[in-house]
Parts: sequence; structure tokens; C-alpha cells
Amino acid sequence: TQSTWGSQFFFKIKMNILEDQSTQIDLEKTLQSGSFTVEHLLDATTFVDFAKSGSSQMIQFLTQPDKLTELISIALSGTDDEKSALRASRATDGISLNQTLTSSIIGKSDLVDQIFIKIMNEPPLIKIQASSACKLIVRFFRFKYSETIKSALKNDFIGSIEKHIGNDFVVHMVSELLDEYETDDHTLLMKYFAEHKLIHRLLHRFVTTNNSLEMSNISSIVLVSLERFSLSGMEIIMSQLMSPEVLRPIFDSSVNQNSSQQKEVLQLVYHLAVHAGVSNNVQFFSEMKTCIKPYNDILKNSNDQLQLGFIRLLISKIIVVLITSSKCALHSEIAENNVLSTLLDLFFSYNNNNLLHIIVAEGVRYILSNSGSELLKKQLINECQIIKRTKKFIQVTKTQNSHLSSLGNSLYFNEIFEEFSKTDPLVREAFEDALEVL
Repeated sequence: TQSTWGSQFFFKIKMNILEDQSTQIDLEKTLQSGSFTVEHLLDATTFVDFAKSGSSQMIQFLTQPDKLTELISIALSGTDDEKSALRASRATDGISLNQTLTSSIIGKSDLVDQIFIKIMNEPPLIKIQASSACKLIVRFFRFKYSETIKSALKNDFIGSIEKHIGNDFVVHMVSELLDEYETDDHTLLMKYFAEHKLIHRLLHRFVTTNNSLEMSNISSIVLVSLERFSLSGMEIIMSQLMSPEVLRPIFDSSVNQNSSQQKEVLQLVYHLAVHAGVSNNVQFFSEMKTCIKPYNDILKNSNDQLQLGFIRLLISKIIVVLITSSKCALHSEIAENNVLSTLLDLFFSYNNNNLLHIIVAEGVRYILSNSGSELLKKQLINECQIIKRTKKFIQVTKTQNSHLSSLGNSLYFNEIFEEFSKTDPLVREAFEDALEVL
């Protein structure tokens, strides 16, 4: 999310400023002297470079059991104190960039446990501690999944994610783990997330929290998770995650106009609908049936008739996605509740809302061009009188010499009607009838 990347960016800038202000220590001379401590090494600006290059003398020193324990302790004990924060950052980067250090730590389960335990603390987490722990967890999962997962299971990693879902570093960590290249270990990690109900737990939190940041972070993780589950060949697990017990509270919350978070819920529903269309998730569309009537009621009965508003725009997007992506599964509910008539009323009422006009035009083109949309096509032409209404609107608007965005989109409608009148008898008859009347 934007807040996640913004936090990461400015945190990195702060670390760079501290680097420039730190004591300049010649690390090569220090190593040659043979007299140094872990903290002494970390105070050198070149520590990370030496770790990355694999300086044998320094790595041999740091992989001693007591020094390794001290290194992890420093990485995880960062406070707001500048020197402590800088040491923690360097220790973390050094471990992450050196294979020998990473391997040595993973070989000691108690050290790995310390890292997972650090993010089990109650919120809020100290920023430098969260940054170090999350970065090391990503590194360890990628380096050796089989050993790292043992500590994850032992220390309720999923619970820690849920608890700190409002923390930018935790969210970034999960995104990094989900967005890994396809490997056997990554597939195992996806199964771990699925089997331990990461999505279930996050979505439950989604409908119970009033924190907008948490809701935004959950939406981001859920959508990435579903995509990765699909790519990992785990459609069955994905289908289980999109079960009624998970979806029902979200759908119920999306139609609750008294909820201060209705916008965030509707945004998630929209993205889930898009994903369900791509993956042909029949279960999702089956559960959506009960939302059609309340969505239509909201579209018709807004408290603010002067402006369309973001809520009604979102619902309009959802309706069009359901028309175009549900493989006709919801067409009967949409027709039964006269949703198309409502959308057209909004189209002609809010003359300058170009976003709405584009959304409705997309739905109209789909209905006219899709052979499986006969039910909606007949309603659109016969009951909604879309062709006649469009031509009349164009005629009146041109007479008034108005320059409205809906005029341009109405002309686009007209082009669609002309195009389909050449091949579709129903459209042709309505098109010719409208010409005679007007």
C-alpha cells in the first residue's frame, strides 16, 4: 500500500542520514588489530559492505555462538536512540546479505525463535525492531523454508500477522513473502498460509475493525494472496477461503449504510468480484445474489441527490463487473430488481460524471455484444427504452447547445446501437422505431 512504501522510504532516508553522521571507523585496520567487539564492528560505516563481500576474519568472529547471539540481540533491540537504531539496522543488513551468517543463525532454532517472538509482542512495535524482525523473517523463509517454518508454527506467526496488520513493516513482510517467485518452498509457504486460515482471520478482522489503515492493508494482502493461490495451482484451497462463512459478513457490511467503513468494504467487494470473474468462482457469485436488491436500493435512495457520491459510484462499478464477469449467473437477479433502469436514470441525471458514464457504457456494450445476455438485452431495449432515451437526450442537449460529458457518452451509445443494428434484429427494430418517433 502507499502508506507502507512511504514509511519504508522515509525510514531508509533516516538510516542514511544516521550513516553519514556516524563515527568513521576503518574496519580493515580494526580487524587487523585483532582487538574488537561486535558493537565496535557495527559502529563502522563499512560493516554491511564487509559482510556482503564475505570478509572471512569478521564472519569467523561473528559466527562464534556467543557473538551470533549478541548480533541477533542487537538487531532486535533497536530503540529510538540513534546509535542503537543504526547498529540494529547494520546488524540486520549484514545477516541478510551474508549466507554464512544466515545459515549459522537458522542452525540455532532458539535464535530464530527470538525473531518470531519479537513480533508477537503487543502493539505498537518499536519501528526499528519491527523492521529488523520482518526483514530477517523474509530472508530466513527464502533461504531455508523447512527450518524457518518450525519457528513460525511454534510462535503463532499467523496470529502475529493478524495482531500487527496495521504495522507497515509487517504488511510489507507479508507482501514480500506472497510475491516470491514460483519455487517449491514458496508453494509450501502458500499452503501454510492457506491451511492456517490467514485469509479467514484477516477478513474476520476486516469486518470487525474500525481502523481504515488496517482495512486497507487487509484488502491489499487478501487480493495478493488470492492471486498467488491461483498461480500456485491451489484453486481448491482458494475456493475454501471464499466460503459463505467468510464472504457473508463482508457482503452484509457492504450494504450497511450506517457503517463508517462502507467505502473500504465496497472497494474490497469490487476487487473480489473482479478476481472471481477471472477465476470463474461460482460460489462467490452465488453468495452475491442477496446483495443485488440492497445495492439497487442504495443507488436509488441516496441521502444526497445532488451528487452521485463515491458509494454509489463504487456500487455501479460492482454491478457492471457482476454483469460482465459472472457468466450470466446474476443476470436474472439484476433483471428482477430493475437495476439497469436505475443505472440509466443515474447516467442521464448526473450529466457531468464521466466516470459513471464510462462504467455504464461498458455494461451496455457487454450486454449488446454477449450472446448469453439476452435477458438483460431485452430489458435494456424494451423496458428501459435505452435507444429512445438516448436519442431524445442527444436531441434535447444539442438543441440547448450544452457541452456535457454525458452527451459524448450518449453519442457513443448511439454508435453502439448503429453498430449492432446491422447484425441484431432486436436492436435494429428499436433503432428504426426511435428514428421514426423522434
